[in-house]
Amino acid sequence: MNSACQALNAIGCLALFSGCQASWAPAAVDAAVIRAGAAHRSEEHMLQEGRTLFVSRCLECHTLPVISKYSADAWPHLVDKMAKRADLKPAERNALVAYLQAAREAKVGTSRCAIPATRSGHIPVEQHLKPLTLKA
Repeated sequence: MNSACQALNAIGCLALFSGCQASWAPAAVDAAVIRAGAAHRSEEHMLQEGRTLFVSRCLECHTLPVISKYSADAWPHLVDKMAKRADLKPAERNALVAYLQAAREAKVGTSRCAIPATRSGHIPVEQHLKPLTLKA
C-alpha cells in the first residue's frame, strides 16, 4: 500500500474514533440526585425512569453527551429538539429532563461553564449537535 493510501486510512480511522468520548457512566440516581430532583418536585421513580431513557433511547441516535456540558436551562430545549425522533411520550420527556437537570445539579452544581440557552431559550444548532456523533 502506498503512503497516500496509508495516510487516508489513518485519517479515516481518526475520524471514526474522534466522536468517541472518554469512558464515563451517567450519574446514578443516588441521594444527591434524589435531593436535587426533590427540589424541583421530581420523585425518585421519575429520576430512575429518566436515567433509563438516557442510557437506552438517547444511544439509539448518538453517543451520550456529558451531562455537565449543558446548563440545566439548556436540557429541556435539547430534549425537545430530539423527542420526536426518539419517539418520547410527554411523561418520558419530562422524566428524562428531570433526570438530566437533577444529575447535573447534583454533580456539578450551578456552574455557568456549560453551554447555556439563549434568551429565547434556544441553543444554536451548531452548539448542541457538535458534541454528538449521530448514527446513520
